[in-house]
Amino acid sequence: MKENFEKLPLRNGVGVIILNSQNKVFVARRIDNPKKFWQMPQGGVEDGEDYYKAALRELKEETNIKSISLIKEIEGFISYNLPNNLLGIIWKGKYRGQKQKWFVMKFLGNPDEINVTGNPGDVFFYDSRLWHAVAENKGDGPRVAISVRYAPWWLNLNVQQDGHRDRQRIVLDIDGKDSITPRITRDTYNELPEKAKTLFMHLVES
Repeated sequence: MKENFEKLPLRNGVGVIILNSQNKVFVARRIDNPKKFWQMPQGGVEDGEDYYKAALRELKEETNIKSISLIKEIEGFISYNLPNNLLGIIWKGKYRGQKQKWFVMKFLGNPDEINVTGNPGDVFFYDSRLWHAVAENKGDGPRVAISVRYAPWWLNLNVQQDGHRDRQRIVLDIDGKDSITPRITRDTYNELPEKAKTLFMHLVES
């Protein structure tokens, strides 16, 4: 199985390092992951999309930042492979890792331009690929939240793995309830619709 993953391509991505007037770097914490990861704006590149334009798009989608000037485009790419427990799970199992083009940009706007929560009354799409936070709705209209889940990779699946320290700490050490998710056979998995397979890739019997 691991050999099959090694043959997968790297996902094309972009990342943005934003500096303010004091040369402080913008980072934000993801709330869709229990480990409270912090990161800079980044995301995937669409087919045929220019890297710089992709960086501007991701920056606007994730932070609403538009007032910027380009300082430098990092030469080459920064590449990494996914850890074994995420192979075949995120990005619909199509990639073994990511190849990112990074840009350094200066933020020229006012702090109130930065918006990672959406505008009052907006529809919130809670998507694992986006930054999001819950803020007070100061508008007149109701706010609707829609959860879009492509695959439950952000859940802590380590508790399902025999011998993993998270399983020992969360289940065994405290005599917790064992909630192991039943596995499915490879034949059953192969009969699933293509759009559903991503949700069950981590449950297939080895």
